[in-house]
Amino acid sequence: MTENKNLDVILQALLHAREERAFTQKFLLDIMGGGCVAQISLNIPGWPKKIGGCERALIYGDELFRKELAPLNEIRIAARVPLSNDAGRAILYALTRRSGRNEGAAEQLKIKAITIEESEWGRVLDIDIITRLGQISRATVGREPRKCLMCAEDAKICARKSCHSAEELRAAVSLRLRHVKFPLI
Repeated sequence: MTENKNLDVILQALLHAREERAFTQKFLLDIMGGGCVAQISLNIPGWPKKIGGCERALIYGDELFRKELAPLNEIRIAARVPLSNDAGRAILYALTRRSGRNEGAAEQLKIKAITIEESEWGRVLDIDIITRLGQISRATVGREPRKCLMCAEDAKICARKSCHSAEELRAAVSLRLRHVKFPLI
C-alpha cells in the first residue's frame, strides 16, 4: 500500500511539472505572437529526474544550442527561461525571426537541435522545437527517429517493448555524463 501511495505522489508530481512546462511553452508562444519555442532538457529515465552531472550537461547543451544559433543571424532570442521542477531541469527559449516572417525557422532550428542530439553524449539531451501547431518532429525535417541510449534501435520502439529497465538506462546516462569532458565554448 505504501509503495502505491509513493508511486501516486511521484506520478502527481511529474504530471504537475509537465503541466508547468506546457504552460511555460504556451506563455512564451503567446508573448511572442509568432515564432517558436526551443526547450532544452535531459533524457533521464526513472525517478528522480536529476542525476549527477545533469546541471553541467544542461548548461553545456545550452551553450551548444546558442553556438548553433549564432550563424542564423535572422533568428532572435526574445526570451530565455530556466525551469527546474519534478520533471527535471530545462531551458526554454522564445525565438523569432528578425524580419518578422517565421516560415521555415522552426525546421531550421530542429535540424540544428538534431545535430547536437546526435553527438556522442548529446543523446542524453532532448531539444524540442515547438510552434503554435505543435512540436516539430524528426520526421518533419526528413531525419531518422531518435536512437535508444543503450542500442541502435528506435528509442520509441525500445521504450514500448521495455527492452531496457529504467535502472539500465539511468546507468547509461550516468556513465555518459561522468565520462564526457565538457570543454568551454
